Amino acid sequence: SKDISGLLLKEAQEVRYLGTSLFRGRLFHLVAIREPEVDVQIWIAAEGRPLPGKMTITSKWKGGAPRFVVFLEWDTSPELPSDALAFVAPEGATPIEFDLDQEWGTAR
Repeated sequence: SKDISGLLLKEAQEVRYLGTSLFRGRLFHLVAIREPEVDVQIWIAAEGRPLPGKMTITSKWKGGAPRFVVFLEWDTSPELPSDALAFVAPEGATPIEFDLDQEWGTAR
């Protein structure tokens, strides 16, 4: 699994713990991350599993400082039928062959 904290902190100029916040009837830890292009705020559950409950991303350089806000609800034990993620190609689809031995650069 990927370590998302490494991606968030890669260009961090400042990271601050801003205490706890109550929303939707639950207590969350608020962490703010300042990067060169954006500011990120993440609310992480203070009780139970430490899953994010809210995140905001604010652009510093776009006009009006646009903000993206997402509220997250987690189902950590979903009940899915065994074929829920089975792929069925549409009629007329052509398979693509991949060279799995090819070395690829790291995506940024």
